[in-house]
Amino acid sequence: MDGRIDQVKCEEGEEACDVCWKDIAMLEEAEALQQAYIQEQEGDSGVGMTSSPTCMPSSPPLVITSKDRQEFQAQQAQRAEQ
Repeated sequence: MDGRIDQVKCEEGEEACDVCWKDIAMLEEAEALQQAYIQEQEGDSGVGMTSSPTCMPSSPPLVITSKDRQEFQAQQAQRAEQ
């Protein structure tokens, strides 16, 4: 970011600052976990599997919607204003 206080995140084409990098990394990690969970559930037909115990998640998978992203960005904007 270039020091402007009205800017919520780095602009397109601009090198991402450390705050934006953390946000990007957090979203990418959540999406990767979501995809891994989906693939695990799709491949969990029981065919060719051993009888070793598996850990089942106690809660449903994390789904990040565009509304979630907008709310997250709004929260980041509020933090930036403080």
